[in-house]
Amino acid sequence: MLNQTVTVPVTDLPATATAVSINLTGAYAEGTTFMSVFPSTYAGTSNLNLDTHVPTAAVGTVVPIGGSGNNRYIKLRNDTAKAYGIIDLVGYFDTGAVGSLYNPITPTRLLNTRDGPGQQAALANNGSVTLTPATLTPAVPAGATAVAINLTAVGTKTGTGDLAAYPAGQSAPATSTLNYAKYHRANVAIVGLNASGSFTVLNRGQGTHVVVDLLGYFTAASGQSYVALPAPVRIADTATGNGGRLGPLGANGVLPLYTNGIFSVPSSAGALMLGVIGLSTNSGYLVVYPDGVAKPPSSNVNYEPGIRVPNGVLATTGNHIVDISASTANTRVVVDLFGYFI
Repeated sequence: MLNQTVTVPVTDLPATATAVSINLTGAYAEGTTFMSVFPSTYAGTSNLNLDTHVPTAAVGTVVPIGGSGNNRYIKLRNDTAKAYGIIDLVGYFDTGAVGSLYNPITPTRLLNTRDGPGQQAALANNGSVTLTPATLTPAVPAGATAVAINLTAVGTKTGTGDLAAYPAGQSAPATSTLNYAKYHRANVAIVGLNASGSFTVLNRGQGTHVVVDLLGYFTAASGQSYVALPAPVRIADTATGNGGRLGPLGANGVLPLYTNGIFSVPSSAGALMLGVIGLSTNSGYLVVYPDGVAKPPSSNVNYEPGIRVPNGVLATTGNHIVDISASTANTRVVVDLFGYFI
């Protein structure tokens, strides 16, 4: 794909399905480019950035479904350099059926194979680890059906591979949740739990340390439903002043995003579906968290010098504000809004 938009049919879903949860992978980029997914009309936002330093990467997001009747679809657009695009369907949001509802929490670290929690050695090729969130944090009830996580591969300096997250006890899927190569890489994911409330992370490739941060959980008992915007909207860019700040963030600097009322987001929204990009002259990471709490020991976007790095973020709100903090100086932040939970 080069300067091309393709229509991807969305089939075998209920007529009342409004949006799909997907994992978008870009592969073998021949230069600097970005990919965007949207329901019908391109709105100038992006989901996945690629270049020759990072020619293959993946990002999770939620996309409204376009079209109607038997002709329902999402669209994928690639920009200025040739690259392959791969879309894996993770699930869907449906207003017409009883299903699982989202419960956002303050981000909580479930696993860090470098130094805890859940300390263990790096995952070797075909190595795996199984986690049961309800036993690791009281925030998750025993009846949870799925979790929203941020999955990070760290310390991968010489090889490539992918991580797959899936309900424990099932066969490993042919799809990937996170593709890594050389640099630290993170991806957001919605992962189903088995009857015991567990999920597995499998490594296929170069040995890598793994970090898992919990963003929220889904349950049939209570929670919030997803409302997709008609089209994605760019709500912040520190290079242009969009969002209220002009100029990069300093080390431990914070960009507050005021969510109440922006593009019809109601005050009762408990979480936002965002696309967040970090770009810096330094190595570091971004932390996205609800205002009014201490910055948690989690991360959402890991960036390297001069490389534009995106990730999807299920961002919990606090005081109608989402805070974004950079770990290092001279960091540009770009934020796109895709929808909200209410």
